[in-house]
Amino acid sequence: MEKIKSMSASSLYSKILRAVLFVVVALIFSISNSCGNSNSYSYPRELVVADSLCDNNPDSALTLIRKIKTDQLSDNESWYLRLLKIKQKVKRNENFTDDKEAKVLVDHFEKDGDKKLLPQALYCAGCIYISLNDTPQAIECFQRVLNIYVDDKHNIYADDKNNRLKAQCYYQLGYLYSMQGLDKTAIPWQKKALEIHTNTGEIERCIYDCENIAWSYQVIGKSDSTEIFLQKAWHLAMKLKNERIISEIASQFASMYNERGNLNKAKTYINIALANPQKQSVSPIYSLAMDIYSKLGDTKHTEAFCDSVMKYGNVYGKKFAYQWQTRKALHKNGTLLASPCFEKYIQCTDSIEKINPVGASANANALYNYSLIENTNTELKIENNTQRTFIVKAIFVSIILFLMVVILTIVFLRHKKTLEERLELNKKSLKEAKMLEERANQDKENHLLDKKIATTAIYKDIIKILNSHSKKMVPDWQLLSETVYEIFPMFSSSLYKFKKMSEIELHVCLLLKIGISMKDIAKLVCRSEDSVYSICRRLYKKNFSDEPTAKKWKDLINSL
Repeated sequence: MEKIKSMSASSLYSKILRAVLFVVVALIFSISNSCGNSNSYSYPRELVVADSLCDNNPDSALTLIRKIKTDQLSDNESWYLRLLKIKQKVKRNENFTDDKEAKVLVDHFEKDGDKKLLPQALYCAGCIYISLNDTPQAIECFQRVLNIYVDDKHNIYADDKNNRLKAQCYYQLGYLYSMQGLDKTAIPWQKKALEIHTNTGEIERCIYDCENIAWSYQVIGKSDSTEIFLQKAWHLAMKLKNERIISEIASQFASMYNERGNLNKAKTYINIALANPQKQSVSPIYSLAMDIYSKLGDTKHTEAFCDSVMKYGNVYGKKFAYQWQTRKALHKNGTLLASPCFEKYIQCTDSIEKINPVGASANANALYNYSLIENTNTELKIENNTQRTFIVKAIFVSIILFLMVVILTIVFLRHKKTLEERLELNKKSLKEAKMLEERANQDKENHLLDKKIATTAIYKDIIKILNSHSKKMVPDWQLLSETVYEIFPMFSSSLYKFKKMSEIELHVCLLLKIGISMKDIAKLVCRSEDSVYSICRRLYKKNFSDEPTAKKWKDLINSL
């Protein structure tokens, strides 16, 4: 009898569950339809024309925007005009001092405004954050635009304009990752931009995409791919007959062949680049020409380009020019005439060293786990303050409460199964507790070893060196290695499992093992902090195949 009742109850609850699921599906379908029909707006012709001009001729767009009479616009039209004002500034590459207006626009189009304009508002916000050197915020904005297109189930953004905006987001993401030195991550985004621009027939944008891809491949050491995409850019530029772009690509070819040691080809392309140099690239082009002709032994042309670098070049170019002049003076006239050139070379070097820490600090603040952003498809929750939003939320809350009642009932009927699951969970908890205890014991042992290191003579000597202002004091490396191998007996054998290290690489590993920071290691090994990070990345790359980072190597050394 009990069994029959149990079966009847199970059958009843199964029917209830099916009925609940049917109701839930019907409600979700109804809500999706009501929410999916986004607001549709029609705008005056002058606003639509101004929007189109922003993309193709932002100066003309500005002229038209100034003529629009704001007192004759509705509320929605006024918001559209505000977006166009900030959009034309973005397209004209104006500098921004804050993100206040961008935040207001994004907030409005998310909540109350025309949802079709939200991608444009987010894109403009991303460009503004680039201007403000806020890389994480910029990447988040461009990712949000792409997520809108991914979630566009009703195809409200399925037009050429939004397709071009998508390509621009891909381009910007590729640019931002590349600027952070993450060129391997940048390439897929750059290729997506190229694919769309190829389909839309935008040749000039295709050229820029090919140049960017070529640059990224060159950075990661794939010379064949670099040449392939530079050739694509070159053919497109020739088709377009744009001398400025041809000069730009020629300088990239010259740089590539110069690095490969093919000086004759490098000379051919640098001469093409020199035929029409652009103002923003004068210094690197003249410096590159000077380097190529110097290697070719053409002193006359090298001197001429050296003079051009002195006249038009930036501090990096001038440093290279003074270095060459110093060598020339030493070769011909001895130290007397070389001294002024060398002093100016030192001044340029000091200026660059002052610039680099600022740039490194900015990069450090901007770097974070970009791959997490790339792999996470964040769903945008568009909040609406209207009555419909309130009703939708109320329906969802009711559904959740109803489901909770059903689930609790089913759990009660399957109490035995739940008990078995709890027993299994308790076993797992005991196992995890044991693992935590073992880990705590290991941490305690490591802490004791760290305390032991701190009492050693070599550690005290290192702290003394770090507290001093002398750049000539270095640790007793022999004593350091003996001390580390004594306290950590397995460390020596673990190091020998890796590929052969240079002396400075071994010193860096020993200092990492005793807990010295990257900044302090730089002082102890007489290198810059960037060089120490580079050593760690190089060691990781030399021994492992995945993407190298300094932190991975540091963590690995600490685990040995």
